[in-house]
Amino acid sequence: MPTRSNEMDGTFLMFDDLRRRMDRMLLDVAAPRFVRAFDEPVVRPFPMAHVSDDGARLVVRVDVPGLTEKDVKITLDRGVLTVSGERPAEALEGYATHRRERSSMTFAKSFTLPCEVDADQTKASLEEGVLIITLAKPVEAAPRQIAINAN
Repeated sequence: MPTRSNEMDGTFLMFDDLRRRMDRMLLDVAAPRFVRAFDEPVVRPFPMAHVSDDGARLVVRVDVPGLTEKDVKITLDRGVLTVSGERPAEALEGYATHRRERSSMTFAKSFTLPCEVDADQTKASLEEGVLIITLAKPVEAAPRQIAINAN
């Protein structure tokens, strides 16, 4: 006769098996595919990004290793920030290609901003493979302290 302890162990084993299967599935989706035609462009869930808010501005950091400012485009349209770009295929003249895992790549990633921003005060810089976009909030959108009057 099964005991309550054995039933619980079986339940946890099923959940553990489910977690392992989901991990494997997510790795299959996120892992780059290396079997493809040589000059076929690849579209991947790239780049990785981080959006933070310090009260007066939003700062978006996007990892774009190996790209220059000419390879990346930033647009801001009605509260949606889009970072897009392309890494062209590297073709060295006079060399034969034996293996190509770094083919050409295009990407686009959009962020719906959590608040209004001043597009005229938006700045972007590229430092050591990290694109840093600073979006200033308008004065009326900045958080402010409300004084309490006690009578």
